[in-house]
Amino acid sequence: MTEQNNTIIYTKTTCPYCINAKQLLDARKIAYKEIIVGENGVTKDSMNQALGRNDLNTVPQVVLRGSFIPGGYTGLK
Repeated sequence: MTEQNNTIIYTKTTCPYCINAKQLLDARKIAYKEIIVGENGVTKDSMNQALGRNDLNTVPQVVLRGSFIPGGYTGLK
């Protein structure tokens, strides 16, 4: 991932909105790093800490090219 395209998406494997968000990013040919909440020690709290927040309870959470996108999938549309 390049400096200019530092897109990150926090997901859960069973989340339909996460799947839709990844499909949307793929369709737009936007490379991203996926971080799966609930795997490899990633928790809701660690996601909030990484994003500099304390109020995020759902996924997907998206950082598009370095900017946090409020609303996850809905914010991408």
